[in-house]
Amino acid sequence: ANKKDLPSYEKYVTFKQVLAIDVAGRGEEAVPSSSSVLWRDRKKALALVGSRCKRCGTPQLPPQHICVKPDCGAVDEMEEYRFSDKIGYIFTYTGDNLVYTPDPPELYGVIDFEGGGRAQFNLTDCDLDEVEVGMPIECTFRRKYYDRGVTGYTWKAVPARV
Repeated sequence: ANKKDLPSYEKYVTFKQVLAIDVAGRGEEAVPSSSSVLWRDRKKALALVGSRCKRCGTPQLPPQHICVKPDCGAVDEMEEYRFSDKIGYIFTYTGDNLVYTPDPPELYGVIDFEGGGRAQFNLTDCDLDEVEVGMPIECTFRRKYYDRGVTGYTWKAVPARV
């Protein structure tokens, strides 16, 4: 598996929810997504599908109805395009020490995919001092939260395997 080793047993039992942790004031409970929204956005959310212009071939994430390439501008000439198996590169990133996370800081990055497409992702399996602009990443489907019997999943960016 392509995952970072946990530095301590305390982190392990926290992630496995064996040890209860105090989430303090920033640990707002997760609100489960609406079933109808999940169904409508299932390809984007579960398969990381964007769009690609049929006229010029420019991939776009999130999916669009109008091509973003200035000299194209095609309207409603898009096809589905899968980003989950594409390599991306960190355009910019930040570490947030205020948001609740069992492994602070929470890392976020704006990712540019090869060929086109840009989106924000949580960064995982790396530390803030290891992240740098231009670093290659790949996407992985991970658990985002578990709250009151509901598990939420999302796509996260991890350092690309060499």
